Parts: sequence; C-alpha cells; structure tokens
Amino acid sequence: MVSNKTIKMMQKKSLSKLFKKSHILIVIFIIIPLISILTMIGLISPNNKRIKGNPSSFDPIGQYETIKQFAGGDDLKLGSIEAKYVKRDGTLDLYAKYKPNVTYEFYKQMKIKKNKDMPFGTENSNIKYKVVTVKITKPYHFETWSHLPGRTKAIFHLGMFKKSYNIFVQPKTSKRPNCSFKKIWDNVIEIEKDIPQNTVAIIDYKDDQFTFQIKNRSSHYKFDANGSLIK
Repeated sequence: MVSNKTIKMMQKKSLSKLFKKSHILIVIFIIIPLISILTMIGLISPNNKRIKGNPSSFDPIGQYETIKQFAGGDDLKLGSIEAKYVKRDGTLDLYAKYKPNVTYEFYKQMKIKKNKDMPFGTENSNIKYKVVTVKITKPYHFETWSHLPGRTKAIFHLGMFKKSYNIFVQPKTSKRPNCSFKKIWDNVIEIEKDIPQNTVAIIDYKDDQFTFQIKNRSSHYKFDANGSLIK
C-alpha cells in the first residue's frame, strides 16, 4: 500500500514537471512572438538584449566584461558604474519591487575627418568622444528613456539597454575595478556590525574609487579600486 508521504512526493514531482513544461510553452508561444512583434514595430532594437545569468542575482562586477562587449568592445574605456540597491552578497535582485538597477558609462575617442573649410574651434575641427551608456534593469517591461535632449522614447526592456551620443570634451576615465561589490560590503560590515541583514546599498565606482552609502543611515565610505578603505 502506498503511503500518504509517497503520494505527496509523487504529486510534487508531477507539479514540478508541469510547471517546467508550462514555462517552456510560455516562452515559445508568448515571449518569443511578443519580442518579434515589438522588434518589428521598433520598440526593441539591437541596442536591447537579455541579461546573461539569473536576473535575481545580477553581479555588476562579475558581468563587467559581458557588459563592455555589449557596449562596444575593447576600445571602450570605463567612465563610471552606478548600482542602486546592492545586497550583502554583492548582487542585485532585478525583480525586486524597489527597482534595483545598474548604469555603466563608457567612452571612446572617435577619429573624424576635418573639413578644411571649417575654422578651428567648430565641432568639425575638434576631437570628439562617443559616450555609451548601458542600463541594467528588470527584464521584460516597458520603460520610457530619454534618447535625445528633451525627447523620450518608449522601449520594451529585455534587461540590458544601451544608448550613445557624442561629446567634444575629453572625459575622465577609470580603470577596471579589481574588487567585487561583496568585498566592499564585507569591509563595511567589519566597520558597522549592527547593519540589518536585509539592508541594500548604493555603490558607485568613478575616478578609480568606490563610494558606498545606505539610505536613511549615516553609512558613507570610500574605497580604492582594490577595495581598501580611503580614510
């Protein structure tokens, strides 16, 4: 005679298999056709891409090279990384209701042909730089983004979206950070041992420095690119 425990286990396995099959069917018959339609009408572009790995545990430093390649490749130099609501393990849950997100900014010097008829000091006679911004946010939702000064555009966000524009002033760049967000968090916990377990932080990286802060708390620290506290 089959025990109740065995029956329950069999039911759980059946439900698990059913869930997996339904998940595959949703992707095949709903998500893929939807993405195709949105691409055709211009709401999805080559500048829009799915995030690699699990969006509920996105690692901004661990995914750095993937983001850089999506932005344009090895010729780009890092400007900054801005991460809102980083958990203690150094990752972000992009599905969370409090809207975690990461913004990367890269720069590239552009080679432009000078027009001999244009005087020095005009845009045509100066070196220009391409700025590429990559935003990481919750996958599969509509979002309004500013793509030109004073203009906005609705996009269907797949999770990773980039835009670019040109500037004529040489930007400040940063070297690739040699430290994970988890290490930054660990260093802060060593200083403040009473931080609640479910706390999230804002961590920025710019000018070869990390800035760590927690909203509604006086926690504010700076670290160098290797994760050492700047006193």
